[in-house]
Amino acid sequence: GHRYHNTHTSLLLTGTVDWEKGVFTKETLKEIDHSLDFYAPQTLINDKGERIVIAWMQMWGRNMPTNTENHYWAGSMVLPRKLSLTDGMLIQTPVEGISNYFKDEKTFTNEVLTNETKEFEGVNGEVYALEVDVKLEDQANFEIELRSNDKEFTTLTYDQEDGKVTLNRLNSGYEIIGAEPTHLY
Repeated sequence: GHRYHNTHTSLLLTGTVDWEKGVFTKETLKEIDHSLDFYAPQTLINDKGERIVIAWMQMWGRNMPTNTENHYWAGSMVLPRKLSLTDGMLIQTPVEGISNYFKDEKTFTNEVLTNETKEFEGVNGEVYALEVDVKLEDQANFEIELRSNDKEFTTLTYDQEDGKVTLNRLNSGYEIIGAEPTHLY
């Protein structure tokens, strides 16, 4: 399927260890993140005893737009996430307080769209957090264009049939040269 597309996949292994025999018995083996830009994750325990992970949001084997654009750094870090394990499933949630950094909040409610496109006034900029609650009744897909203008756009698509969220940055304005498919899963 869509697993293990990242050539440097970071994995979660759960299981039990027989310390006397030095044997690990695997229960689960899963990717921590399915994207192609999740590399070298590091974790820590915060003052509340929560496990927090942060990783480099860039991958080897292709150009780095931050370098190409002379920003004088390579890549970025993902937003920190709180990790927990429930019944062998890795649960990742934004760290508490991350929303304190959000400003200029816009809220739209009860917007009904049927096979149409709508631009939401005041939702623009280079960086923003977007929370969307969508009810797909007769539609199989849902698509949002991000950073859209006459020359560039990034598309976020949800396919209800296979439950897949796809981020397509092929037309985002920064040519990515190297080992990357056109979509991220």
